[in-house]
Amino acid sequence: MTDRVHSVQVVLSKNIRDDDVQPLLDALKHIVGVEDVVPIIVDHDSHMAEVRARNDVRRRLYEIAAEF
Repeated sequence: MTDRVHSVQVVLSKNIRDDDVQPLLDALKHIVGVEDVVPIIVDHDSHMAEVRARNDVRRRLYEIAAEF
């Protein structure tokens, strides 16, 4: 027996303005089987998590570079 999938989350490579993302949302709604498409607005928590992750990667790269 196989599992069933009830939803899929799409993560964009960068934050897009809400008025610029509308064509993408419209296109996703036209895919067979798509019931609804809801944008997720960037909030302070997601922005802080992104900045922290970016700084963590940058710090690790500096540490690696310092070894050479």
